[in-house]
Amino acid sequence: MKKMLSLLLLLLATMTSWTSAYAQTNEEYDAALAAITDGGVYYVKASGYYLKGDGTLTTSKPEATPYIFQKAPGSFKPYGFKLNNNGNFFSNPPGTSESNLANGRINTSTRGDNEWEAQVFFLKDGKYAVRAGNPGAAESGWAWVAGSYWTVVADVDPAVAQYQWEPNYIWELEFDQVATQQVAAYNTVQNWLTKIQTASGLVKDASKFYSNAKEPSEGSYEALLDGTYETFFHSSWSVSVEGTHYLQAELSAPTQKFQFYFKKRSQNNNNRPTTIVISASNDGENFTEIQ
Repeated sequence: MKKMLSLLLLLLATMTSWTSAYAQTNEEYDAALAAITDGGVYYVKASGYYLKGDGTLTTSKPEATPYIFQKAPGSFKPYGFKLNNNGNFFSNPPGTSESNLANGRINTSTRGDNEWEAQVFFLKDGKYAVRAGNPGAAESGWAWVAGSYWTVVADVDPAVAQYQWEPNYIWELEFDQVATQQVAAYNTVQNWLTKIQTASGLVKDASKFYSNAKEPSEGSYEALLDGTYETFFHSSWSVSVEGTHYLQAELSAPTQKFQFYFKKRSQNNNNRPTTIVISASNDGENFTEIQ
């Protein structure tokens, strides 16, 4: 009887420990959602350390990285925040086993997915606990490790950031008002340029675009005109295309003056163009480079 009672107590203790990892209240979630400014720029710190762009820690604020907090929908909670550092986002642990929690840093990704790169914040007594992703809860796999939480291990030298199952209310957000105003001004310019494209763009029909090397697996011509920076056109990478990749636009009428604008893809930093050559033609066959 004593052995059965001990086993029962052990099971209860295990259940209590496991349940506490999901014990955050809606009030704590709502408080965090209300306290964080969508589009705001923040430094993230805990226990005297700042987070750097690669997910490691520093005691020096000049070495730390400010992040744009972007509100995004998810499954575990209605919203999380993607922490954007020039298209680089914090993400869930880098593997699907418990050993991947102790990898010495908060993992980063360039995908920008709303669930996997959106961290869920809970606010209690002025400090935050941060869940490593916003997919629904699971018992194994990627969604399972995305249910872990940020923490700091300070009793090693140097101190490291990593993940643990229990929420740790140690994180603070330091608001950067000047940088937030700069981001808002930048977004205003982007919206203005989108309106110019919609109202006065020389190409308004996606069928007027053509490329000799359009990527078959992602991107579209329509994405060049839809007014959102979440979509994109992509030249070929999954299949080989000989020669220089180009994108051609057929104008509806002859023109002598124009403005050209492009935005780099936000979800991925790979192979961004360093040189763009613009050429013009009267017949669609013979082109002259514009200086």
